[in-house]
Amino acid sequence: MEKKWGAVMNLSGNLNESFSFMSKAFDDLGNLILLIVFWIIPVADLVALGYYADIVRRGRKIEAPPKLENFGKLFVDGLKVLVASLIYAIIPLSVMFAGLAPLLIKTPPLYSGSSIFLVFFGIQTVLAVILLFAFMLVGTVAIGYMIRTNEFSKIFAFSEIFQIIRRIGWGDYLLWYIVISIIGYVCASIPYVGMILLAVYELLASRSLALILDEAGVVPSSG
Repeated sequence: MEKKWGAVMNLSGNLNESFSFMSKAFDDLGNLILLIVFWIIPVADLVALGYYADIVRRGRKIEAPPKLENFGKLFVDGLKVLVASLIYAIIPLSVMFAGLAPLLIKTPPLYSGSSIFLVFFGIQTVLAVILLFAFMLVGTVAIGYMIRTNEFSKIFAFSEIFQIIRRIGWGDYLLWYIVISIIGYVCASIPYVGMILLAVYELLASRSLALILDEAGVVPSSG
């Protein structure tokens, strides 16, 4: 019988445990500062992505954010996460860019500046946001599954991905995804320090996803 993750009380427990994990990063300020530096520097941020992936992979095997080490492996893991994310986002982004097409090519001024265009672009933008939400709702578990199995092809193992989400419970997972996304959006929206806060927030989000995968029975590969 498939085990369901649970309801709001378990969501609260998940977030509390994840917040506790995140707060332990401040016990090693040197490591945290190094992580933030990697996070805010383009290309080097792949090392930070790989670090967060390592947290997802190890789950409850660790009680606090680990030391930053093995930078080459972290970079490769971060690159895999980036590519997987882009694959899941490509259709929503394509819809978004299609709405911008009249501005990117030489179109008649009356069309590109008309209310018809603005309405059309607005509809496409809303559609793109909805698609991005839906694709990344599935993509988040897919990427977590890829990390746990150490197999990139698992991002396309849709039957297995949907089975994991069913174990969690679609309603519970949707609620978790909305809450964790709102927390990230709030952090990113704070002027001047948004990027720094996101680096810390990702510790919470990674741990939270790891706990969900643990509860769903997604065992990390020994490879």
